[in-house]
Amino acid sequence: MEGRPLSPFLLAVLFLATGASDDDRSLHTHQVSTAQCGEYSNQVLEDGMCRLMAMLPQLDDQRCPDMFRCTDEVSYWLHENEERKQQILTLRETVSELQEELRNHRHRVKVLELQSEEKNRNNSSIEQRLHELEDHYAEATTLLHIQGSLIYDLQTQIQNLSLLVEKVRRNPGCMINIVRTSPMLSAQEALHPEVQHVRNCPIDCASIYYNGVRHSGIYTVVPSLGAMPVEVYCDMDTDGGGWTVIQRRQDGSVNFDRSWKEYKEGFGDLHTEYWLGNEHIHDLTSQGDYMLRIDLEDWSGKHKHAVY
Repeated sequence: MEGRPLSPFLLAVLFLATGASDDDRSLHTHQVSTAQCGEYSNQVLEDGMCRLMAMLPQLDDQRCPDMFRCTDEVSYWLHENEERKQQILTLRETVSELQEELRNHRHRVKVLELQSEEKNRNNSSIEQRLHELEDHYAEATTLLHIQGSLIYDLQTQIQNLSLLVEKVRRNPGCMINIVRTSPMLSAQEALHPEVQHVRNCPIDCASIYYNGVRHSGIYTVVPSLGAMPVEVYCDMDTDGGGWTVIQRRQDGSVNFDRSWKEYKEGFGDLHTEYWLGNEHIHDLTSQGDYMLRIDLEDWSGKHKHAVY
């Protein structure tokens, strides 16, 4: 036997097929081939017997392998194969569940994205409304400042009117004893109804003189062009009286080296030396035609005058 190649042998085994009926006694053949177990097949015979035929490779020691062990291995692998199939089915179910969960998560993400977009739109609307409110607040603040300025101006005008009324009351040339309000009066005249008689007050020293006043002194006059009342010194003695003195210099007690603003508003003391003020002089002389009289006197008592 030495030197001969190893060759497979044919092993035929007959088994009795238990539980096989006459109807099942047809020939059924099943053939399996593996690298380790070789080729083998089984048949169900007509007489109820099972025939197993196998072509098995010899072992290294020229012995025949155990066919039944190989059959056990095949059964083992078949069993393992069934388990793998069950695992695959289980994995498929798990994958299906995970896919369903993934779809649910995607749906939740989509819902969250829609909610986020809605919140962004709401935030944009809120920001726009906030900007509108800020603009309204800025406008209201501006209007408040304007109203504050108007109120301040009205308070100033009321204060000036109060001073005017007080000065007019002290002036004997104004008729203020009769107070009569009218619905046609302006708001300022309604607050101070005496103002309606200010128009009857003297406009210069000449009108005071024509009202019968013959005493030189300080009086309040109200120019007719809407100017505020101003205190002036009236000379009721010189050349027929009724002169409005716009400047007096007699003892050097007042410094006349002044700024333009001071000459515009006036300075000095009406009882001694003063300059009436460019604005007051303009208000007085703009009422009509006036004469200008300049009186000069030197240290020796010599007197000169000129009329323009």
